[in-house]
Formats: sequence, structure tokens, C-alpha cells
Amino acid sequence: MPQSVPHEAKTQPCHPQELPGLRAVDGCFRALICDVWGVITDGVTLFAEAKEALARFHAERGPVALLTNSARPGRLVARRLADLGLPMDIVDAVVTAGDCARAIVADRFEGRRLAHVGPDFDRPILADLPARLVADPRSAEALLVTGPISADIAAHRSLLEEPARRRIPLICANPDRWVRYGARRIPCAGLLADLYEELGGPVIHAGKPAAFCFHEAARRLGFPDPASRAAVLVAGDGLQTDIRGAQAAGMASLWLRSGLHADELQDGEEALFEKAQACPDYVMDRLHW
Repeated sequence: MPQSVPHEAKTQPCHPQELPGLRAVDGCFRALICDVWGVITDGVTLFAEAKEALARFHAERGPVALLTNSARPGRLVARRLADLGLPMDIVDAVVTAGDCARAIVADRFEGRRLAHVGPDFDRPILADLPARLVADPRSAEALLVTGPISADIAAHRSLLEEPARRRIPLICANPDRWVRYGARRIPCAGLLADLYEELGGPVIHAGKPAAFCFHEAARRLGFPDPASRAAVLVAGDGLQTDIRGAQAAGMASLWLRSGLHADELQDGEEALFEKAQACPDYVMDRLHW
């Protein structure tokens, strides 16, 4: 059984094991945490092979959680996946970056002035938050960022400069930088977090690669401690989010190369691993049984 360790401890070149299918992964794995966008759907179509892989793992190995950097609450993501045709009886938990962001607000910013930066369709994340919502980021004590307001990331600079100067914490409720939606590549809140750090502001990443999100998904599956989490496999297409996060959380990982990084493979996988500071334990082209 591979033992996932932080990338910094992996001084040797990264050579993950190629799997012919999820069925071939080590039998010691009794739970699966799986990414959503780019792995089981492109947001428009549910991938039939991935659907079968989740169903077979659930039936033959153990429970399945979906862990996504969507800023929306898990119940809304579950509803969308059900609409696309995913049987939700093969999924035991859905954890989103939005859920993790709400937990951070409740834990650290109760009663504080909170400004939302993001498109209006992300506003369900704000429902019943124990914070005082304000419209102007310049008067806020914390920012909750769910995504760009426009595709021009640099255009957000004027909105973020003053809070960054005052070192107001920015909670990034979707640390992804890009996501594929159908044939399009959509910018995400992670790009705004990068800009905010460039401006000197502090960022709290509420989703992957933060280890606590992986730990929460594992806890919901009944694997709450480091010893039990050794039996949990993380599958995803994002090296900087899924694979680095699995390493930080002490879990083994499976990288799906045909997803987010499909257009970057010309430089070789080893270069991608080095750039992302991530080393998966296993690799496949796409998720299938």
C-alpha cells in the first residue's frame, strides 16, 4: 500500500503507478474521495464510465464522498448531479469548498462585517451565515470570494486594493483557478486569491488543497483519524488541488490526466508534478472501472 507523504519529503523523481482501471487499485482502500468537475462531469454531461466506477467501488469496496471546490453548498451540487443522472444512492457524502467556507465564517467571523465578492448565482452560500453582510468590501472585516465578477481578473484590482492594504482576510470559497465547463475553460476564485496575495492581502483557502476539507470528507465516511485515513483514496484531475491536498491530508491519490491538465502534457508529466509540487501514487487517463 502506498503511503502518501508531503511532497517536500519525496526527494526522488515522481513515478506513480499506472492503473488499467480503478478495479486494479490496492484492495486496502476501503473508501473513495472523488473530485467532481473534470472527473465525473464537465458540468454539462455526466461521464458514463466514471458513473460506473463510482457505483462499482461503492458496491465492492466501500463508501464514496464527492469533494469539490464549488462555492455552492453541497446540497445544491448533489441536486445538480442528480439532474445530470448520477444516482445519489452511490454517494455517501458531498463536501464543497462552499461548505468549508461557511464553516470558517461561523468559526472565526461570527458577528463580523462580511462582504461577498462574486457572481449573484453564488449567493446561496450566504444563507443564514452568522455574520453581518455588507455590500462594500472597503467596510468589511472579511471578504468571502466565490468567483470573478467578470472574466478580466485584473479589473478586480481596484475592488481588492483597499481591503488588501488593510490586510482584511479573504476567504476563498473556490481555490480552483480554472475549471472546464463543457468545451469552455472558466476562471475561478483562485485567480482572485492569487491577485489578493500579490496585493499583500492574507488569504484563507476554504477548499482543496486545504487538508481539513479532505479530513471532513473522510470523517463523513467513517474514517476520522490519521490511522483510518490510510484506507482512503483520493481521485482528482487537479495536481495543485486534489493531489497536493491529498498529500497534505495524509492520503494516497489517483491523478486523472485527461482532465484539467490535458493541454499541458506536452512538457511531460514529471515537469507538471514538479511545477505543482505534487506526486500522485496512481495515475489513469480518466476515471473508469
